[in-house]
Amino acid sequence: MAVRTLDGAAWALLLVLALGSTAIAYAIYGLALRHTPATLASVAALVEPVIASVLAWYALGERLAPIGLLGGALVLGGIAGTYVLRMQASRAPTLDEAASAPYSTVRRRA
Repeated sequence: MAVRTLDGAAWALLLVLALGSTAIAYAIYGLALRHTPATLASVAALVEPVIASVLAWYALGERLAPIGLLGGALVLGGIAGTYVLRMQASRAPTLDEAASAPYSTVRRRA
């Protein structure tokens, strides 16, 4: 269909698609970056193709090949692994762990 033959309803749908799926999504992503480290947000953004595939399967009856399922599982596993490693790295040491560490700056009460 040529662009010149689009009617008003088609242009309205195109505008809704452009604003809804692109502009609003980028605005939300930008706001989320204020509360999340950029590296973590970029990894989480990788889930978008997985969600799109699931929605296409659910809403449109699309079928996903086994390699696509494997790819989705790898993406989700990578995201989960990143979150787990990040949480472990940010865990504060217990008082005993900190006190037994060399050159500890933890002061014990007398």
